[in-house]
Amino acid sequence: MAEKLTADWTLELNVNCPHCNEEVDLLTECDFWEDRPNDFSILFLKDQEVYCPECGEKFTCDFDH
Repeated sequence: MAEKLTADWTLELNVNCPHCNEEVDLLTECDFWEDRPNDFSILFLKDQEVYCPECGEKFTCDFDH
């Protein structure tokens, strides 16, 4: 019998920091989900304050699906 194949989900939310131009995957930040909805409405949030781990600056961005 052939081995059953599985597919893995990959989820990223990338933005370039306007201060240092580093690409940041916001989902890797440990506090990303704090005070944010955990449903599909998160796909379209506006003016979200985020943090660049590379340069330490905070900035806002819109989430776009």
